[in-house]
This record gives sequence, structure tokens and C-alpha cells, in this order.
Amino acid sequence: PRLIHQTYRTYTIPAVWNATVQSIIRINAHEFTHRRWSHRDMDMFVRQHEPHFYWNTFVRYAYDIQRIDAFRYILLFHLGGIYLDMDDACHRPLRELVNT
Repeated sequence: PRLIHQTYRTYTIPAVWNATVQSIIRINAHEFTHRRWSHRDMDMFVRQHEPHFYWNTFVRYAYDIQRIDAFRYILLFHLGGIYLDMDDACHRPLRELVNT
């Protein structure tokens, strides 16, 4: 699927990453759907799609980054697409990287 996923604590993008996030959205707007996931969204998604993992592992992680990293794999497994960190920018369309 032509999806771009990004995560952050909330839906408010810190000013330091505004330019990089906007470059991803702007360059890929006509071909990819952009989705930002908050920590609350991540929690609900994992609980819904991987309940056993959620209750036995996900909620027991000591650090948020562990949950974020696990979420990325679960998200791409269930929805597909491309994950990009907020500090990554686009200088060329992502369609050049995909073979569909």
C-alpha cells in the first residue's frame, strides 16, 4: 500500500521536525497517504491487533522506545507501507523506491 507512517507522542510536530515532515508530505502527497501515530494510537493498535503480545510484552517494556520500535514492525505487518522517522526528509518521491 502507498502509506507513509510516522510516530510521535502527540499529533503536534515539534518545530525542529516541521520542515522534514512537510517535505515528506509535499513530495509524496499525490501518491501516498501520510499517517501520523501518537503514543495513544500505537497503544490501541497493538492492543487490538496483537492482544497476546500487548499484554505479555508490550506493556512490560521499560522504555517508550522499545514500544515504538515494536509498534513499527506490527504496523508494517498489518498495514504495509513505509515507515520514516520525523528527522528524515524527502528530496525525491518515494515512488522511485517502490516497484508497484
